[in-house]
Amino acid sequence: MPNPKGARLLRDPIFARIKAITIERTGMAYWSDKDEALADAVAHVLERRGMPAAQWLGKLAAEGSCGVETDLLVDAVTVGETFFFRYPEQFEAIERHALPDIMARNRGRRTLSLWSAGCSNGAEPYSLSILLERDFAVKLADWRVGILATDISHTALAEAQAGIYGEWTVRDLPPEVRRECFAPLGNKWQVRSRYRKGVHFVCHNLVAEPPPLPLAGHFDLIMCRNVLMYFDMETRSRVLAGLHNVLADGGWLVVSHAEAGPQLGSQFAPVVLPSCTLYRKPPVKAVRAPVKLLPAAPAVAGPLLPEADLEALARTLLDQGEFTRAVALCRGWIDRSPLDPSPHYHLGLALEAMSEDQAIAAYRRALSLAPHLVLAHFNLLRLFQRRGERAQARRHFVAVMADLAGMPEDHKLPWATNLTAGELAAIARRLGDVP
Repeated sequence: MPNPKGARLLRDPIFARIKAITIERTGMAYWSDKDEALADAVAHVLERRGMPAAQWLGKLAAEGSCGVETDLLVDAVTVGETFFFRYPEQFEAIERHALPDIMARNRGRRTLSLWSAGCSNGAEPYSLSILLERDFAVKLADWRVGILATDISHTALAEAQAGIYGEWTVRDLPPEVRRECFAPLGNKWQVRSRYRKGVHFVCHNLVAEPPPLPLAGHFDLIMCRNVLMYFDMETRSRVLAGLHNVLADGGWLVVSHAEAGPQLGSQFAPVVLPSCTLYRKPPVKAVRAPVKLLPAAPAVAGPLLPEADLEALARTLLDQGEFTRAVALCRGWIDRSPLDPSPHYHLGLALEAMSEDQAIAAYRRALSLAPHLVLAHFNLLRLFQRRGERAQARRHFVAVMADLAGMPEDHKLPWATNLTAGELAAIARRLGDVP
């Protein structure tokens, strides 16, 4: 429930205009069905500014998309939590696959351009800088290397430029990395200057502004993680098109595990790696086929194929955007093992690109066989929230949080590509509109 001031704002006719301008400027359709939470967040801004809603709205509208009031609004409605080397399997894939590929292709011009889009407090671009300095310094000694880091929040960018972090943000770093890359500063840690000098921070709104361009005219790698999930389908497609335009042919795109889906597959080729899936912009005139590091999947489940192989092949097809083949595979798998919840769950993932109603039915069948299958509850939470069916969404939110309550935060969930219980709980809280 909102605080009393939020409740009053919710009844104020001005609130509808504040909500509209919030979604317009941030692109965060996430707030379209969360009036109570948005009113609560804006009420805190009004309290801080010491002015009534109508006066504040006038100032907000007058300053356009950049200014003090917009900054306060953005800070109130965006989440700035992150930490160094978040999703380490993705950084490992960047180190072992993406960067060697880029360096081989750029050997002639000896330039490397990276973009951290939605960089929040700077932990992500500094993680890239640390990776480059520690593992590629010799090979990149005479290269022009640039890391652009952008965010919509001036507050987050100020924290990022200072490069000073508390224990929580550096908690997963090995002791030797802390000693080498950070200077102790009281009870905090500051990124050492050699790892900060190559990172350039700029305020940028992915929704309202065209993508920036590096000196080379394109980016070799773009990280845009935990950003797309807040946009509606139309905005997400527009942002992805912008990223595609400024990414080099053959360049790499990294999104969070929760953001993979058919929209990505329509513009980027998935690269299925042992621990995660990255995406590439296919070279001009190249055949747009994903890099396959696992065996090609059959159209249906063969009679002699082990269950574990069926699951791996289903995941491969889903990562590659081969949803029709994934549906055929899962249905054959169900015929063979009708009481196994796994094929029903994976069928739900495949059907999301085709029919939400059928996907919901598949997830429900999986839950009838395994009532505590937390990812099935989570996906139903997503789908019902998207459809505006809040009572159903709330029911599955409660089930998600109950199932996660007994798990350690760092427990890696099956079928979720290294997503932890703590990370899923944080995402569910945002979707479920609770603190």
